[in-house]
Amino acid sequence: METTLPSARHTELARLFQAHFAVEEARDVEATLRTLTDDIVYEHPLYGEHPDREFHGLAAAADYYRRTWSVEPFRKVWIERSWLCGEDTLIAEVHALVGRDDQPEKHVAAVAIGVFRDGLLAREIVYNEPPPG
Repeated sequence: METTLPSARHTELARLFQAHFAVEEARDVEATLRTLTDDIVYEHPLYGEHPDREFHGLAAAADYYRRTWSVEPFRKVWIERSWLCGEDTLIAEVHALVGRDDQPEKHVAAVAIGVFRDGLLAREIVYNEPPPG
């Protein structure tokens, strides 16, 4: 079996993505916004006609975080494995434990594609199950 170590750029982008997930896990909206570019684009391609299918900018991201974290906040988020795509994109298998503190936790898995610019997340495309309703 042949194995290779990740490149320095792969390691850097994985560290940036995990830092973004860590402040999401902490439920810190302002710190999470500081991991994003001003023109951030979020996409959830599997959401169909749901309003959170795609949104742009920091104000929309802040609104999204506040709404979704009030219903089902992250408790723990981690990258299981990842692949570098070009010089600015990381494709990651992401796992999370979610749920309010007064609820049992639920495990969710997704594929998240992060596009980075100047050390910040400029676009995140998340392939996961759509929210209920």
